Amino acid sequence: MTLHEGTSEQLLSRLQDHTLDLVIGRASTAMDPAQVSMEILYRQPPRLIAGRRLAARLARVRLDWRRLSELDWVLGAPHTPIREQVASIFLGAGTAPPIPLTESYSSRLIGEVVAAGERTVSIVPADIAEELVRVTGVLIVPYTFDWSLAPVALFRRAAGRRPVDQLFAVSLRDLLRENLVH
Repeated sequence: MTLHEGTSEQLLSRLQDHTLDLVIGRASTAMDPAQVSMEILYRQPPRLIAGRRLAARLARVRLDWRRLSELDWVLGAPHTPIREQVASIFLGAGTAPPIPLTESYSSRLIGEVVAAGERTVSIVPADIAEELVRVTGVLIVPYTFDWSLAPVALFRRAAGRRPVDQLFAVSLRDLLRENLVH
């Protein structure tokens, strides 16, 4: 087995050109359902993270997307599901999406940049936010969002399924079920 990291878009492209056999990534409307099958594995709520002082200040005021857009943001690469979703939220609130200070899909780098910045924030999945609290010292701003991130899914080519791919999918589902229950 070989593991590759990248954006969902990059990995799905490699799945379609037969470089990869399976992809675990965020569901996206950009995929071609005629070529790729998708199985939703789990959903994740979003969390806003910030450095300690900024998180404390933000926690004292109600959620205001206009004010948040004025902060320094660390976001994923353009055209990734989370980046598109964050942009939609700002547009829905009647304000332009923030231009990111940094773009990265490395959770550790996101946490380190946010922790080091006086005005820096990011939106990440809840489980990653909790890990970044421990690893980098960021804090989770206690806002409640009425939306969830695009779900994490297992993608396979629609044609030519192999028994080993099915075995992997079954094992992955069992592992997730065991970890999500505990």
